[in-house]
Amino acid sequence: MTMIPRRPSKKSPSSSSETRRTNEIISKNTTSSTNHRSYGSQQQGLHCCWLSCFLEKATDIYTFGRCLVWVLFFYYYVVATYKIRLLSIVEYGTVIHEFDPYFQYRATEYLHQHGAKKFFQWFDDRSWYPIGRPVGTTIYPGVQFTAVGIHKLLEILNHAQSLLLDPASCRHPHDEGGGSMLDPSLATAAGEGGVLPGQDRSGTTSAGPSSSLSCTSPMSLNDVCCYIPAWFGVLASIIAGFIAYECSLDCNNERKIGLLEYLESKILRRRRRSLHGTAQNKAKDEQQNRHHKQQNREVFNNPSVECAIFSFGTMGLCPASLMRSMGGGFDSESIAILPMMLTIYFWVRSLRELDDKSYRYGCLTGLMFFYMASCWAGYIFVLNLIALHAFGLVLMGRYTTKLYYSYSLFYVIGILSSMQLPIIGAAPLRNLDQISGLVVFITFQATQFCECRVKANELQGDEAKKYRMKFMAFTLSFSLAVAALFVPSSYFRPLNHRIKGIFFPHAEIGNPLVDSVAEHRPADKFAYYRYLHFLCIGAPLGFLTVFFNWGDAPSFLAIYAVAAFFLSRRMIRLIFLMSPIASILSGIMVGRLVSHALYKICELDDYEEERARKNELMKTAAPQNSAIVASTVTNKKKKSTKKKGLQKEDHNDFLFTIKAVVYFSILFIFVFFLSSYQNYCINASRKVSDPTIVQLTKTKDGQVVKIDDYREAYWWLRENTPEDARILAWWDYGYQISAIANRTTIADGNTWNYEHIALLGRVLTSSEEDGYKIARQLADYILVWGGGDGDDLAKSSHMAKIANNVYGSICPDEDSDCSEFGFIDNLRNPSDIMSESLLYKLHSHKKKSGVTANPKFFKEVYESRYGKVRIFKVLDVDRISKGWVENPRNKVCDVPGGWLCRGQYPPALQRILSDKMNFQDGNNNNDGADDGSRKSLDSASNDDAREKDDELAAKPEDIELEVDDWLVGKEATAEAIEELGRNWKDTHYTTAMWKVITEGTVEDLTKRLERAPLLAFVRSSDGRGPMFWAFENRKHEMVHILVKFGLGHSDRDAQGLTPVDLLDSQKLD
Repeated sequence: MTMIPRRPSKKSPSSSSETRRTNEIISKNTTSSTNHRSYGSQQQGLHCCWLSCFLEKATDIYTFGRCLVWVLFFYYYVVATYKIRLLSIVEYGTVIHEFDPYFQYRATEYLHQHGAKKFFQWFDDRSWYPIGRPVGTTIYPGVQFTAVGIHKLLEILNHAQSLLLDPASCRHPHDEGGGSMLDPSLATAAGEGGVLPGQDRSGTTSAGPSSSLSCTSPMSLNDVCCYIPAWFGVLASIIAGFIAYECSLDCNNERKIGLLEYLESKILRRRRRSLHGTAQNKAKDEQQNRHHKQQNREVFNNPSVECAIFSFGTMGLCPASLMRSMGGGFDSESIAILPMMLTIYFWVRSLRELDDKSYRYGCLTGLMFFYMASCWAGYIFVLNLIALHAFGLVLMGRYTTKLYYSYSLFYVIGILSSMQLPIIGAAPLRNLDQISGLVVFITFQATQFCECRVKANELQGDEAKKYRMKFMAFTLSFSLAVAALFVPSSYFRPLNHRIKGIFFPHAEIGNPLVDSVAEHRPADKFAYYRYLHFLCIGAPLGFLTVFFNWGDAPSFLAIYAVAAFFLSRRMIRLIFLMSPIASILSGIMVGRLVSHALYKICELDDYEEERARKNELMKTAAPQNSAIVASTVTNKKKKSTKKKGLQKEDHNDFLFTIKAVVYFSILFIFVFFLSSYQNYCINASRKVSDPTIVQLTKTKDGQVVKIDDYREAYWWLRENTPEDARILAWWDYGYQISAIANRTTIADGNTWNYEHIALLGRVLTSSEEDGYKIARQLADYILVWGGGDGDDLAKSSHMAKIANNVYGSICPDEDSDCSEFGFIDNLRNPSDIMSESLLYKLHSHKKKSGVTANPKFFKEVYESRYGKVRIFKVLDVDRISKGWVENPRNKVCDVPGGWLCRGQYPPALQRILSDKMNFQDGNNNNDGADDGSRKSLDSASNDDAREKDDELAAKPEDIELEVDDWLVGKEATAEAIEELGRNWKDTHYTTAMWKVITEGTVEDLTKRLERAPLLAFVRSSDGRGPMFWAFENRKHEMVHILVKFGLGHSDRDAQGLTPVDLLDSQKLD
């Protein structure tokens, strides 16, 4: 590629003054092209689009070629990122994926059918039977409103198009049916249960041409929900490119502006030159050409566009992003990723340098934050991230009035609007995991007031510094005093269990429900490579690149990277948060290197033109010009100079070749790595595109078979069971049963009530007779997943552990972790405990020799085609208990005649419920719910339990320190102490004692032991108890208190250590 030189002007300047004037204009334009503040005044004279003017007048082939290449790259990545997300729809049809998306879709249909008012007052008595769930106040409604809004918009557009094309032959969109998820008819597409795009459940076309070629049918709500993750995933990837562009601009790196500003300045310079219309000569053209080349180098040296393109492409294909944005994955994250990226972009855009009005983008930041908060609980992460970044800029001495306005607008608009959502309420002002935003907001108000006072009093130097120090000290003291007044009143809510587990591992209480979810486990290095691939290398390099190009906007990327990496290390599910920042950092690194290589290639071409110019000058230097020749060199010196010039040219030719090879090699290497990364992402997308509910497998002869057992089973329930039928199944399948079968379930993926799930686990893992006694009070049918590979037997150890943690009767006392409940070998032979369980009887009914379900208790009514699902009817159901639960008189309403009326357990279950230990898991998924919603979720099913919960809710700081009734007032006899000494296990009262000793006072310990002396002798699973913890934390006064209650310090833990040994080991350290 060579530079096309500008044709020399045939006219010559009429005078030397005109030549000087021309040079002054060129010099002035050269200065103004690098001055950002002059762009505003120049743009006022620009009356045409910069792109059209550029295409008309630009003769720089480099700039045109560069723009064309990046436009092609952008188009390619848009197509690639969209097609890769539609892979699941192409292979499986418009099928909702996994488990949670089915609840999101069911709620979306409810909003679509009943409207917003009934949606927010929706109490779902068909889930969490018999208690129910207030869905309207415990859901993030942005997901549903987004889907319904897009669906209605498409209906309006389709109807308008139909009226314009052929009004007579087209029906109104509301007259169109089909496409609903709840349609029970089996799909016939793809041979076995699949649904092709554009077809409804009956196999008829719902989105193709109708009888009239000019009339089209709108997308069904199910189709919209399936396509939204792909749409939002592509848009979020594009916004990631905008973030990279903003953070790599030279103005934000305290350098130049960027490509767009360069193009605008170039057009303005040419328009000004045409207005002046000065004559040009050959020397002036050469000066202009050199100036053009210098501007080209500046553009190539400013890699904002390259960083944006590569960031967009890497995120669009990244497996960590794909796992939450594949078509059909209609979940909170798939919707919230777009407003999250927009929130981040508008935040960094509001901090752009050399733009005094950029703080206005803080308003858009707040609006996008509200949208994100309405969709996903991850708004807490973004809130703390922005607050931390704003406070970090203050610590770095980068506080400005623009930063104050940007953050204040974001916080006021974002928080006030998000507080209107029932599930959030006052949480941003009360929850400790969200209070950082309020602290930074108050800090900014105080800082700005202080700066105004300094300016008003005209303080400078040391006086201003002293005034600031005094004012900040007063503000800090006042804030601490106010906070101290609020703490005793229980205004601030403590951290929930899940967040405690992330930041304080020692505060975990061993919640087996959380442990049973694979996504909650810590991530390892293999998980990072599996979901990020080459970004594991590019992101750290980009992280270092940010430090060499520091600024307000780039500093946000550094904070985001550290926070996302820390959280993803603690929970593998949060690797999803690493996808945007890893893509942006990698894109910045790749973009800068590619831009540098192109910049150097531009220099090589400049060398070729310079060499040609010198050769032309040497030829024109005629020997007859004796005056010039005599005044410069002699003939002898000319020969010597010519030889040296030839040697220098040979040396330059060698360097030219070496540089060309190096820089083109760099480009080739990047193309190779990008191609390898794309191939890996395409292969990974096939793994994350599996919807779980529909599976593809190969037979022995290589034939591909589509297994649709799960949906067929749910459709069978819908068609062959009464509408009031209650289905007992493990909580994983609750959302799918409610959405597809439209039947009542015992529990689902909301998992807000640990004790209720423990009751469900007790039914399945108890003996067949004991499980039947409970099941006949709660269910009409029992659904079991079979067929191996993650079926119910594979999960049964977690079921047993959860049930045993509450009821304590599933596993032996010496096996608190229920490790004996499971298979004893690789042949899936069960242990004695498992073989007697109800779950094993139903799962292996007539599948294994000698294993049958009791025909007096259960009757098998359905088995799927490939044996993945089995359904049993519960015989002799207790109709009295069922009628008692359905009786409106037995509902407990928050107010008389209100919509929030929760159910209660039937009286026949009270004896069984009395065995539970009232486990306090502290793991409420609806932490942000307002007080009314929280009370409705945390309440129990009988009057005594509700009174106890209300008493605990009044003192949230004492919840985890409560003890069971059987310990209160019981004497510490030798028999009781020996019984406690034999049971080493983690319980809620071992956690309570650990917290009293590590965080409480001597008075707290004395108060607890006077109430329940046996608490001094409890032992955790590692064999340690209160005396061990007192020695370990050097609580000497507490040691004396424990000794007074009869506890010695000669006991040994599981490792054979005594409390004194722990003290000695600390001395050695």
